[in-house]
Amino acid sequence: MQDYNRPDHRIAGTEHATLRFADGTETRIADWQIIEDAPTPQGHVYQTLRGWIANTYADTREQVTRIIAPAPDGPAHLLAAALRGREPLSGLDVDCTTTSVSQPYPNTWDHPGYLFEMTWKDRQVTD
Repeated sequence: MQDYNRPDHRIAGTEHATLRFADGTETRIADWQIIEDAPTPQGHVYQTLRGWIANTYADTREQVTRIIAPAPDGPAHLLAAALRGREPLSGLDVDCTTTSVSQPYPNTWDHPGYLFEMTWKDRQVTD
């Protein structure tokens, strides 16, 4: 994942993914990556998909609501996500957050600087 706040960072030149949720929302993210967390004391291994919201472009702060509205916040059910180079994700109970990475605004020429993260329980490890 590239640092968002560089003059040469363009969403158009990065990997995109479309996430479809059970409530009908569809979220498009760009420059995504998947991070695997260390096992919890209970042996649960979680994975997090993170990427920049890429649904649209905002010219003003008032338009930000339209950008983050297609992204769920909190618990959700993922119907499908095709990620190039990985097995497709489907049928997952996930927890979603959208975070503003703050100033300057807009952060690059072609996206408003909102980071989307989706976390799910990937597997249980045993000793």
